[in-house]
Amino acid sequence: MEQITRTRPFTRTERANLDRMLGQALADSHTAHLLVVERSPALFDEFDVPAHIQGWLSRLPARTLKEIAQAITYHP
Repeated sequence: MEQITRTRPFTRTERANLDRMLGQALADSHTAHLLVVERSPALFDEFDVPAHIQGWLSRLPARTLKEIAQAITYHP
């Protein structure tokens, strides 16, 4: 996966919200589609993902839920 510019480190709240979103995507194929394929701003808003992280997620070259989860996990 190509390297992209990272945002500042996630706060605890941001990380918790991202974890909730990933958990929902793992449990629900529609949520997974919204995250992986559409990178849905409405989904990001539902989980209180800030605009700068929404932009970062939208630019990720990830094509699978696993790749998105890895990018989030390894982000500082």
